[in-house]
Amino acid sequence: MNNLRSSITISSLAELLKAATEARQRFPLTTWWRGLPQVTHDLVPGVFRPRPQGLSEPDLLVLFQAFAPTRYKKCPAPTDLDRWLQLAQHYRLPTRLLDWTESVLVAAYFATLNHESNDAALWSLGPFNLNQRTIGQGVIPAPSHPSSLRMIKSAFGQSVGDAAGAETCMAVLGTEIDLRMLLQHGRYTLHNTPTPLNAEAWASEVLIQYVILGSAKEELRGELNALGYRRATLFPDLDSLAEFVKNISLSSES
Repeated sequence: MNNLRSSITISSLAELLKAATEARQRFPLTTWWRGLPQVTHDLVPGVFRPRPQGLSEPDLLVLFQAFAPTRYKKCPAPTDLDRWLQLAQHYRLPTRLLDWTESVLVAAYFATLNHESNDAALWSLGPFNLNQRTIGQGVIPAPSHPSSLRMIKSAFGQSVGDAAGAETCMAVLGTEIDLRMLLQHGRYTLHNTPTPLNAEAWASEVLIQYVILGSAKEELRGELNALGYRRATLFPDLDSLAEFVKNISLSSES
């Protein structure tokens, strides 16, 4: 999708901030970000990607709801489907949500996670622009709002009539029911189509793609780590803490 790509390529923090400035000028109300480790990856939610097992979307969510309470102390009420969908997404169950963040630094962390030499992608989104295009309103509703709840109920297999198919994709605010949602400045797009957002005919109206050069990923990872953007702070659990402590080096060598 060359018409989505900015002329700015990113190989340093200075160029990352330049990209953030450009995106904010393009989308002045607010800009959301998503980092992907491969520049060729599409903007498509997990439930619409190829999956080796054949469980349907409602089956995945029903099983998650059934077994989560013994593993998570603050599960939503059974009827809070929007919160269940967000919780499932943040614990890596395939859902129709796509993660975004309000922080360009958080997005850059996810884009540079792997140690491969390939180029990575950094996407910026104008959420108000998206919703003006898809639902005819320049607003960002909460997941519990009727306009988004129709699609969420459909994800759980609940019949909601033709209204569930009225939108292809919309931007929604997150509900901070888990600490990692706060730390990652989490936002979402909610989809009811397998068509990638970047493949829509109008995608250039709402998206910009930046390329993070593969040769720069290691240095960017180090700079982001120095700024506090690391797994132990973005995923505040004991596994992440133990991994961080285990890898602390006291050597003075560079």
